[in-house]
Parts: sequence; C-alpha cells; structure tokens
Amino acid sequence: MMLNDKPPLDISTLPGEMMLRTADVVRIIPVSKSTISRMVKENRFPQPWRVSNRLMLWRVDDIREFIRKQFPPATR
Repeated sequence: MMLNDKPPLDISTLPGEMMLRTADVVRIIPVSKSTISRMVKENRFPQPWRVSNRLMLWRVDDIREFIRKQFPPATR
C-alpha cells in the first residue's frame, strides 16, 4: 500500500470530465504531492484548475493524456 494507506485509483474507470484533488492524483501517479507541485511549476505536468491557494484540481482526461505521453504503448 501507499503511504496514505489508500489503494491506487484505476483511472480507466473514471469519467473523463471528473475532477481530481492532489491526494487523488498521487494515488494514480506514484509521486509525492510536492513532486506534483514542482512538476507543475516546471511545466512537466498538466496545469491544474486552481480553485483557491490550497485547492488544485485536475481533469481525469488531462491525467490520462499525461500518462499516455509518459508511457506510450509499445509498438511492434
């Protein structure tokens, strides 16, 4: 299990327009919250919707696209 004792999220079962909090994103992308924040600042991760100073949300489709680009399907 991960540090927060919650199982990983299966992103394939989530609706594309659903919004995810940072805590949900780290259940999909196995990095820390601070790493996500740093990657956002470095434009290496999808930009979140900033609801407030402390609340950032990402669309499931944006996270799927990030994963697709980072881990393209193997070609034969």
